[in-house]
Amino acid sequence: ANVPVRQADVVLLPERVCQADGVSIARELRGGGFCGTICLLADQGAPLSHGAAEIDLVFDPSSSPGGMATRIIDLISRKALAPPAPSLHKSSSSTPSCRSASKLVCASIDDEDVPRMMLEVLIETYLGADMRYSCAVGASIEQQRAFADIALGLVDAELRPLAERRVVDVVVLDENINLSVSPPILGSNLIKDMRARGFTGVACIITGESVERVAELRKQPFIDLVIEKGTPLRQVAEGILRCRDNGRSHVPN
Repeated sequence: ANVPVRQADVVLLPERVCQADGVSIARELRGGGFCGTICLLADQGAPLSHGAAEIDLVFDPSSSPGGMATRIIDLISRKALAPPAPSLHKSSSSTPSCRSASKLVCASIDDEDVPRMMLEVLIETYLGADMRYSCAVGASIEQQRAFADIALGLVDAELRPLAERRVVDVVVLDENINLSVSPPILGSNLIKDMRARGFTGVACIITGESVERVAELRKQPFIDLVIEKGTPLRQVAEGILRCRDNGRSHVPN
């Protein structure tokens, strides 16, 4: 079977890999067509590490993971100047659909900090969401349990009741949100609950589960899209926008 080519979004290289150096590997990657973000772990005084055109960011080996993640995600957000706008119909306007006057409102959830920041980049930069009303949540158990209420426009990201109901257009969820509570909080269960409560927008699961579990999730009629973690954000956005363009509508049983 043909396996689709899927580039990584970010590559993190050490200063030296066996007999090669990180900068040389970065040059080889660029020469092979890699267009993602390349980061190098190197001492500040290391030769060739600074000023190498192939390297986007250089981190000191003592840098904290959280600090590196913040800088990487900030760079990805700033580099993605033109989010995709796939459409199955022609438009008389040259303005991309995801940048139109009526922007999407999106809600996303992941319990881990870095994946949650990536989801925020996805909805803000690649989907062009209206960030006045869109959000990426999941840091607290309260947000995890209230995600359906957030998506259905009953409360905001801070769990404050909304005077005017504002249902989101798109939800993007991690599958294994919280397995340490009983019952566990699963993205697929949250979507099922939202459908039963009347949610008709696009529902996407992003997961690092096994191939078998991914196939099982894709069979669920209440989920529009199941995407494996590691898929470039641009491809994720294209899939979501295709679902939106197809006019999928879910009616609760």
